[in-house]
Amino acid sequence: LKKRSHSFDQGPRDHAAARSHSFDLGPRAETLATRQDNMSMPTLPRGFSFEGVVPEDCRPMFARKRYAFLIGILLGGGSVLYVTKRAVEQSDLVGDFLSSIELSALRAQVAEQVRLLPEFNFRRAPDPGWSEPKARKPGRPGLVAVEEGVRPHYPVIMIPGIISTGLEMWAGRQCAASYFRQRLWGTLSMLRLFTLDRECWLAHMELDGLTGADPEGVRIRAAQGFEAADYVVGGYWVWALLIESLADVGYSPSNMHVAAYDWRLPYRALEERDFYFTRLRSQIEMFKQMHGRKVAVVGHSMGANVWFYFMQWIKSPEGGKLSSAWVSDHVDQVVMIGAPWLGAPKTMTGLYMGESRDFTYLTGALGSLVDAVMSPVVRRRMMRAWPSVHSLLPMGGNTVWGDAASAPDDPPDIGTSHGALLQRREGAETVPELTMDEVRERLEADALRTQALPDDSGEKRFRMWYDLRVGTPDELVHPPEAAWVNPLKSPLPFAPNLTIHCLYGVGISTERSYVVDVPPPPPTPVAPRKGEESPAELAACAVPETVPYLIDRSVQAVNITNGVRLTDGDGTIPLLSLGYTCERLWRQRAAYNPSRAKLVTREYKHQKSSGAALRGGPESADHVDIMGNAEMIGDILRIVGGQELQDRVISDIARISDNLDERLFGSAGRKPALPPPSPTPDAAEVVVAEAQTQTAQAAAAPVTGSAPQLERCDDPPPAEEVA
Repeated sequence: LKKRSHSFDQGPRDHAAARSHSFDLGPRAETLATRQDNMSMPTLPRGFSFEGVVPEDCRPMFARKRYAFLIGILLGGGSVLYVTKRAVEQSDLVGDFLSSIELSALRAQVAEQVRLLPEFNFRRAPDPGWSEPKARKPGRPGLVAVEEGVRPHYPVIMIPGIISTGLEMWAGRQCAASYFRQRLWGTLSMLRLFTLDRECWLAHMELDGLTGADPEGVRIRAAQGFEAADYVVGGYWVWALLIESLADVGYSPSNMHVAAYDWRLPYRALEERDFYFTRLRSQIEMFKQMHGRKVAVVGHSMGANVWFYFMQWIKSPEGGKLSSAWVSDHVDQVVMIGAPWLGAPKTMTGLYMGESRDFTYLTGALGSLVDAVMSPVVRRRMMRAWPSVHSLLPMGGNTVWGDAASAPDDPPDIGTSHGALLQRREGAETVPELTMDEVRERLEADALRTQALPDDSGEKRFRMWYDLRVGTPDELVHPPEAAWVNPLKSPLPFAPNLTIHCLYGVGISTERSYVVDVPPPPPTPVAPRKGEESPAELAACAVPETVPYLIDRSVQAVNITNGVRLTDGDGTIPLLSLGYTCERLWRQRAAYNPSRAKLVTREYKHQKSSGAALRGGPESADHVDIMGNAEMIGDILRIVGGQELQDRVISDIARISDNLDERLFGSAGRKPALPPPSPTPDAAEVVVAEAQTQTAQAAAAPVTGSAPQLERCDDPPPAEEVA
């Protein structure tokens, strides 16, 4: 229980919580108030009420969680320094931090930092729905599902997302000799080694940017089992609540499996080094043989991209050497949670300049401390050393994400378009600086430049791993391996009985574009006298590496916070990437969904947390916290229990899809959905259907630019005619 950052209805323990917090207790308020006299409880503070909200003057300083967040960071940083037993006066990190701030300005900096941190509120926000018992206490989803009669039907395969699987050291360098089989990612051991010796930690966690291989003498491998992804770094739950709910309805290790993987690797190396896709195929086949049923696959975040790659791999002569029929024969339900089907802008800025919205909250003294530990240069270096990150780059370039003039998800009154990924300030206005394609071109040029450097140059080298452009008709028939992560270049397999569920959160401000500024140039190093150079002096004389831009945190405007222009999404992935593929592309374009597999889209409106939990709570739709969303967990339990769900769309994805259709295909507006899938085909029917798809693709004519003209197929001709 200590591991849980928030919990569902736990029955009698609610009474203890009620005595500590002023939650709306309803009928129990009178009973508890009566017990006060009998139990000789101390007098309640002035203004305290069981039936209302804690008055603002009761705990004015600690009424908001951002204070707890700030204090927690400061205490945590001090504790780490104490545990490492390193003298503060001997620590370069601490010395650099202290020299970078003026102690006289520290109080003002702390006040400014508190203002910029995300605002969380301990006090319960008024909500009419809380007056209803079921709305106020949704209960543990697994137990609710049991009361509804849900029982295990499909065996379940779970695929975690990026950074949510623990990584263990099986071989390493002398600086980490005591960490054998300890996790260098996902536990407090990671924080300890990072604090003691950052370069040692980076030397183990970084991969070769050109080959994706481990550094020489280092073997870091993914942890296995449910413990690999249930919690990350102590009590930070990821999959734990879903696993617990599955167990409530009757699941156990005999019919559910976490397919953990090394999330740093390029996807092709998952198979080449770890045989991941071969093992995943074997696990699915074993479950079907054991239980006599096809499986349900549940993926979160980048886990959706990994599964999409697997579906291309299984039928490719370069991969599993099978056919699309394998997916149809072994998988019945696919559930993808918060899938970044078309990537995320924050990945592009992270690889290009080491910046994202996550770091814009940290300014003043706290920002200086973070930059001293992990500067934008170090953050960029680390992301470039994890090739898997490249699979999350925005796909489709300016065609999908817009140009300086417009973008498909621009609101009517945006001013400067989201299509300008990077913008700069001119007076009181912002003007375009670089579009998505222009940033990608600079990133690719930087990759080519580093590849031309000698191995001993000291600068980390990398290359671009994936083809993220819009596909042509020929490429859709035979997509190259580099495009297996790209739904704009690789179609779904022929699996007419497959149902794909896209579940994601909406209603959270999400980073979409950025107002940037050029960082000040680094100080010019002073060269030592000729003939008196030492290695240390020569190293100090080298010009330090810099990033081309930094987010301008001083810019505040409508839909711009700390220099980040915001849009709708789940807090990490914009709605454009979450929804278009499932809600429009695969529903209405037969070239991308040749078997007309069924699509279900369900959106979850974000509700701010209430109570004292620092995590989102059971109604959160945040990209990670949605894994604890009680309603979504209940939906997943019904899916794997054999029930059918219906679409629920509450966002503006229809308008965005219309605009994107216009850019991709030259035709806007919602078309009729594809006809329902045919019965399970035999091998001959699969060949005929794939031939129909290829015929339709070959007949499609491209429009101007790189986007193909791929209209919806009409009813297919008789099989004899195609043959």
